Amino acid sequence: MLHNSDFAENQSLQNLLILTAIRADTSRVMDYINRLNNYNGDQLATMALDDDNKLYAEALCIYKKFNQPVDAIKVILYKLENIRQATEFAEKTNKPEVWSELGKAQLAQRALIPAIDAFIKANDASSFEPMIELSKEQYEPEELIKYLLMARANMKDQRVDNELIFAYAKGGEKHLGDLESFVSDPNQANIEHCGDRCFDDKLYQAAEILYKRISNNQKLAQTYVNLKKYQLAFEAAKKADVPKVWKAVCFACVRAKEFNMAALCGQHIIIHPDHLEDLNNFYEKFGYFNQLISLLESGMNLERTH
Repeated sequence: MLHNSDFAENQSLQNLLILTAIRADTSRVMDYINRLNNYNGDQLATMALDDDNKLYAEALCIYKKFNQPVDAIKVILYKLENIRQATEFAEKTNKPEVWSELGKAQLAQRALIPAIDAFIKANDASSFEPMIELSKEQYEPEELIKYLLMARANMKDQRVDNELIFAYAKGGEKHLGDLESFVSDPNQANIEHCGDRCFDDKLYQAAEILYKRISNNQKLAQTYVNLKKYQLAFEAAKKADVPKVWKAVCFACVRAKEFNMAALCGQHIIIHPDHLEDLNNFYEKFGYFNQLISLLESGMNLERTH
């Protein structure tokens, strides 16, 4: 078998020789694997990986020899448990399916940035749901934006677009232009949901862009309040014309001692008997009695004064 005899290329005999070595003399297995070429690689690699044998290096050698890189990296990842060696192997082979397997392993180890890098190289968005979940624990907006753009190029899914919007928002001012461009183009995102998420996370500039896009003046008014853009908050509240929005803007202006703007808002509140007491109590809480009297006097001649 090893010296160019008539039986040297007989597959059954090569299989038998390596199999016998696996069972009887494991020290010879690697030599036979390297010297012989016509054996059943899948069958023998499976036997080498068996828990009774644990010949992981030998199985890896077989998979490499028979050009089965995905099986090879699985041995490195799950039998040898060597993520560094697996990364080097992926870089050397540079095949999408190998990068994808590496990405899944890194995702399982909760290594966000390496997983993102591997999945981008694989052009594989199939694991986007667990990736998004992991990103909530260790947020890396710059890296996540790259991953989500890749995912978006491969699939249409509302969750991908929602997360991309939020990643732009978390990325700070330098990505607000990207956010504005994104929501101006066709997309699958739930803009109101994204706006609420940004608002709750105090990403008010992003929330402003999103609420303006869908003309949600109620939430836009409250966003402007948090941005201390009181004139714009007043204008948005005027378009919404809802008592609770007028109250939110008015009370914010009172806290900021923007009494003229608070009075303009207050005139839309005092015409509602159910809300007048709340306004009185708020002004009185801060001791702004003169400002309250002035507001009430200015409202005496309003059409809906009660």
